Amino acid sequence: MNLNPKLIKYVREAPFHFVGTLLYSVGVGISAIAQACILSLIISGAFLDNRSRSELIALFIWLIGITLLRITFSWLKEHSAYTLAYFVKASLRKKLLHHIGTLGPAFLKGERTGELSATLTEGIETLDAWFSEYLPQLFLSAIIPILFLIVVFPADWLSGLVLLLTAPIIPVLMLLIGEAAKSLTQKQFLALSRLGAHYLDILQGLLTLKLFGKSKSQAQEIAYVSNLFRHKTMGVLKVAFLSAFALEMTATIATAVLAVQIGVRLLYAKIAFEPALFILILAPEFYMPLRLLGSRFHAGQEGLAAALRIFAIFDQKATQYIPNEKSNRSVACLTFQNVRFQFADSQTPALSGLSIQLEENKIHAIAGPSGAGKSTLIQLLLQNLQPQEGNIFYLGKSIYEMSRDAWQREIAYVSQHPYLFTGTIAENLALGNSKNADTKLWEALRFVELEKLVQSLPKMLDSPTGERGQKLSGGQIQRLALARALLKKARLLILDEVTSHLDLQSEAVIHRCLLKLRSKQTVLVVAHRMKTLEIADNIIFIQNGQIGVSGPHHELLRSDNAYSQWLKEIL
Repeated sequence: MNLNPKLIKYVREAPFHFVGTLLYSVGVGISAIAQACILSLIISGAFLDNRSRSELIALFIWLIGITLLRITFSWLKEHSAYTLAYFVKASLRKKLLHHIGTLGPAFLKGERTGELSATLTEGIETLDAWFSEYLPQLFLSAIIPILFLIVVFPADWLSGLVLLLTAPIIPVLMLLIGEAAKSLTQKQFLALSRLGAHYLDILQGLLTLKLFGKSKSQAQEIAYVSNLFRHKTMGVLKVAFLSAFALEMTATIATAVLAVQIGVRLLYAKIAFEPALFILILAPEFYMPLRLLGSRFHAGQEGLAAALRIFAIFDQKATQYIPNEKSNRSVACLTFQNVRFQFADSQTPALSGLSIQLEENKIHAIAGPSGAGKSTLIQLLLQNLQPQEGNIFYLGKSIYEMSRDAWQREIAYVSQHPYLFTGTIAENLALGNSKNADTKLWEALRFVELEKLVQSLPKMLDSPTGERGQKLSGGQIQRLALARALLKKARLLILDEVTSHLDLQSEAVIHRCLLKLRSKQTVLVVAHRMKTLEIADNIIFIQNGQIGVSGPHHELLRSDNAYSQWLKEIL
């Protein structure tokens, strides 16, 4: 019946609104029964029973009052249902976003950004119809007809039997048609996700496509994908319209059967006029919940297709590494102890038996050839990857014994390509610490030598950075990201090849910043540039996933070792 147990659990996000929706709907059903009863009394009294005008006026007043009551119940039902959907969508979107964050970059690398965006936005929005329309209607389709039968059977058992036998035909037809619609709707949602992902990819790479003269060919590709989605959508609509026609026709025929048997019995005086009229007025209302269930079945089907993708993401669990040793007696700030990591699609480990001790308030440079395991080491430290063996200790305590939030508070990270959000300079800096006053922001900008530049801008701290910092140069983006990291006041600063793509002037600024940080903060920097290596207090040279040599730069150059040989190759 188009149900998903995992989705139903989210009703608990707003249980009172769900119960309210059902109660208000029952109120609508009772009002419909009362309306039919009073209307049949008015017609019968006016034409057959010769009721007085005062009696008829009183009945009309009752009819108007019950009609207003039914309208009120209908409005309350709609309001409660949409409020339920609102709370569920908000909760689901929040939990899904948090879960994606928990899964981390390791999960995101295997996904398309556009497809995830479509799931978080359009996918969750499609659940609106499932929670606000389909789910309440499903319960009502069972409650309201039973309520009507309780009233009809005492009035006329034969009419009650006709209603009882014809009512199940509509759900059976709906189930048969629903199996065909289910597959089509899933394909439609998949096509929508692919369209969103493809469009975002093209939009982000539009400059590259222009440079290679491929932008027009991609327009044709978008047209093809859009047309594919259109065909999928039309297929779903075709089934929806045909099923709506079939369900309406079934309800109409069932009503006609009921009307014919009542008409024949009236002709032979086998049934009184008033109960006959009451049942005839009530018959369309009896089939209405079932007909609405059929129409809302297809609206809910799209949400169900989105739910399959949403819960597929929830089903992916973040791996929790539990090391054998919980503590370490080392006084070092950071200790890697026999760490081993191997990617699932690799034949050899990226890191094997790696052990390092990093002293506090020193600049430690990680160096080594491409593919040696430097980036893997950083990702392990950020907890974006989990080792298969070994442990990482921070001030003698395993980082895997700390909560992710607690560990994140201890570290600040600047990548090779830092991300600036669309907003102002102040807003991007505030990510480091939202409690910082403007004076602290200016101090950080002065530290990275951006103060004069920002002061020269018309809006200064409120100047827009553009999407991904498009209004700034590469060096300015890198320095702004470093200022943001310093504002976090973390004890461990991690810099991942921050000078690899900078011009000499910007590189010199970064180096001056590193010199100012010496003896004040523990810095771990992945480096290839000679100047960065010379500034470092300690070099850790990684080769084939293991420590080759380590020590100060000038000492390592005195002997013939893997580090000195590597420098000769790159210089």
